[in-house]
Amino acid sequence: MQNEKKMLTILKFNEWLWLFFVIVSVGCSIYMLAVGDRSQALYFLILIFLSGFFYSFKKRQRKRHEKRIFEAEEKQK
Repeated sequence: MQNEKKMLTILKFNEWLWLFFVIVSVGCSIYMLAVGDRSQALYFLILIFLSGFFYSFKKRQRKRHEKRIFEAEEKQK
């Protein structure tokens, strides 16, 4: 059970990391659009969508893992 909780911590960290990438990419994209460099902004827009996809994927994975842990704890009671 200890390993499961460690894995949950790693999944949460990974999820927050992808969310951080989304936020940074949005900031960089807005900055690039304000400066007028639209070709660079396009790369950051693509990065926003990729990071958002991975964020949602990791969030779903964490929730499934939490559910599995909860069900295992309920069986032990």
